[in-house]
Amino acid sequence: MSFAELGKAVRKQFFYKFKLFFGLFYSLVITQAIAIVFSFNGTGSISSGQIGQIHFYSADIVLVFTFGWAFISALQLTTKPFRDNEYLFVFNRLSSHLSNLLFLLALSFIGGLSAYLSGYLLKVAVYMFFDFQLIGTNDITSPAVVVAGIITIVLYIWMFASLGYMVGSLVQFQKVFAILIPSIIIGCLILVALSESEAIIRIGKFYFFESSFLLVFIKTTATVCLCFLISAVSTNHLEVRK
Repeated sequence: MSFAELGKAVRKQFFYKFKLFFGLFYSLVITQAIAIVFSFNGTGSISSGQIGQIHFYSADIVLVFTFGWAFISALQLTTKPFRDNEYLFVFNRLSSHLSNLLFLLALSFIGGLSAYLSGYLLKVAVYMFFDFQLIGTNDITSPAVVVAGIITIVLYIWMFASLGYMVGSLVQFQKVFAILIPSIIIGCLILVALSESEAIIRIGKFYFFESSFLLVFIKTTATVCLCFLISAVSTNHLEVRK
């Protein structure tokens, strides 16, 4: 297949997936709405003798829910019902993976932008519907910082989506991963909760406590590429229907 034919195939599959999975955007709205409700109690609080209880509000909970949404949405791309529909457009396995990569990036952009804006929506809702006095905000109005913040969120969501895509591909490769991977994830969460896994904590710091935008970009994109490489290798044995 020539480069022009590959690009045409990827473009057709991308728009097909955009139409087929348009319902994911409705689930995104519901997911983030639920997250906003959970955020009404604030992401932290301190007690002040003169003022009383001070609550801090941010989009952190919305981001966590959006990460989960991206992970689950990417899993759906690897399920057999979807792959059977995709065969109408697939010319080879490479075009399928490339279109999935771009589709998940588009999902991540929409999810990241809405997650970022939900922080402002949360503060407006709390101010309007709760008997709280607004003391101040630390919102940064610099356009460059805002754009960098949105791109960073999009990259993190894209990374979680690529992880979900990789997990789904591994399950297609070997069904034992359907049991093994959830067991590993649950075990890691338990270890983190018990603060007994320094390695897992270091991994979290490696990705989420980076102050340099360039390093965040490199780390997340490298992880995305690695996940899709593993996905491509693990699904190489699967039949591609003409």
